[in-house]
Amino acid sequence: MAFHARILAFGLLVPSCFSPDAPGDTDAAGADDTSSGGGSTGNSTTPTQGSSSDATTLSATGTGDTDPTDTSPTATDPTGMDETGTDPTDTDPTGADTGGVAVCGDGEIEGAEVCDDGVNDGSYGGCESDCSGLGPFCGDGLKHGSEDCDDGDELQGNGCNNDCVPSGLELWTHEEHQTPTDECVSIVPTAAGHVYLAAHIENIDGGEYAGSFYAQRLSDSGSVDWEREHAPLATPTTHDYLTRAATNAGDGLVIAGAHRNPADQHPLLANYTDMHLVKLSAANGDVVWSRNDNAPDLPVGVVMDDDGEFAVAGITSNDFDSYIFRVSEGGDAVGGTDFTAGGGLSAIAFDPAGSFLVAMNPGDESLLQRRNAGFGVLWEADLSGMVVEMTAGQGGDIYAAGSGWIGRRMSGNGAELWTVVTGEVASLGSPESIAATPEGDIVVAGGRQGAPWLARLDPAGAVLWSRSAGEDGSFASVGVRADGSVVACGTIDGGGQGDNIFVATYTP
Repeated sequence: MAFHARILAFGLLVPSCFSPDAPGDTDAAGADDTSSGGGSTGNSTTPTQGSSSDATTLSATGTGDTDPTDTSPTATDPTGMDETGTDPTDTDPTGADTGGVAVCGDGEIEGAEVCDDGVNDGSYGGCESDCSGLGPFCGDGLKHGSEDCDDGDELQGNGCNNDCVPSGLELWTHEEHQTPTDECVSIVPTAAGHVYLAAHIENIDGGEYAGSFYAQRLSDSGSVDWEREHAPLATPTTHDYLTRAATNAGDGLVIAGAHRNPADQHPLLANYTDMHLVKLSAANGDVVWSRNDNAPDLPVGVVMDDDGEFAVAGITSNDFDSYIFRVSEGGDAVGGTDFTAGGGLSAIAFDPAGSFLVAMNPGDESLLQRRNAGFGVLWEADLSGMVVEMTAGQGGDIYAAGSGWIGRRMSGNGAELWTVVTGEVASLGSPESIAATPEGDIVVAGGRQGAPWLARLDPAGAVLWSRSAGEDGSFASVGVRADGSVVACGTIDGGGQGDNIFVATYTP
């Protein structure tokens, strides 16, 4: 209808003095009515005044305007509507555009809205009714509903964790009895969430002093996935195996221990003649490889480097010589070194930067060394007290637990930064193991007043929390799991049946 109205209006506006033969006059296409020579063309048609044919070729606005019959995308309707009848500036295809005005309750955060979940009833974890803020939530600094605590910060392990659960809260425990002399030696968390434990028990035949390696894989909730006893040459009175250390092999567990034959005396650290290593499969605990080495007699520790190989530190049974040697992923010896007489090697750790940390006690001295990948000494620093275990922390700092002190933090070159001395804090016990957390804290485990004990200290050495298990015994090893929780294993009194293996997991 609008198109025909424009045609009619044009016909009414044509002037009565219009001269069809006026020179220079142009048609609707902008072309002169004369030929290039200036004369009229023989086949040209001169429009008559007010004719409909003239109205369809000339626009009502004059020469050069857009032809209203043109339906190309560039043609614009003066009404502001395109050929489909839609306003091209309207971005809401439903026709319900709010013009950028926020609508509280549409489930989208717009304008000045802080929160909009589409419900907005002010409930826990939801949004306020007017979208102006959050409802009660874990982390707002106020204790709500089922929350055990809420300190409003984002720190783990400082009393109240990010999930509003108290720090150091016991999650689950696992107790295992195999023989009267069960003793947990190492706890090994994995990135997959499960946990390995390595222990020492009497051998399969129940010899009075003959022992064997024992390992379990526990699920993330503490149930037993598999268990394995390893004493390849054991008889009731021969071939004693003593478990001493273990490490994660990525696809399994490597256990290091000592071997002797015959087993004719109590398994003190004497008369062992060679070191025994075994790798167990992650899937079912089957033996992947095992090996004996007869230079060192007793392993001090075993660690995996970032190439998937293992560095094993050990001493002779008379503590005269010390050794570090490397074992390939497949269990082959690939080099090593022996120390000077009286080395007294006590601990080894791998630094992710590619070097090894070694603690030694030659004579009356106590030393910390950093050694390169080939075990050459890079530097050496004096210590006070024997190191029982150490670890490399975030940023290259070194943390150690030792006799006489709960924990010590040292710089990357061995300079002492701080030391928490045993007995300084009443809630702390005697350490046997240490681990670093991603936050830069340390966790120390051992025994306190005859019970398994562990504590978490912040990067400055302040005690964040300390816990004792309600058992008679001690923790021997501690680790930090992938989810940040802390796991420790040790040995407790089995109540008349001998000693039991004990594992406990705690919130960060």
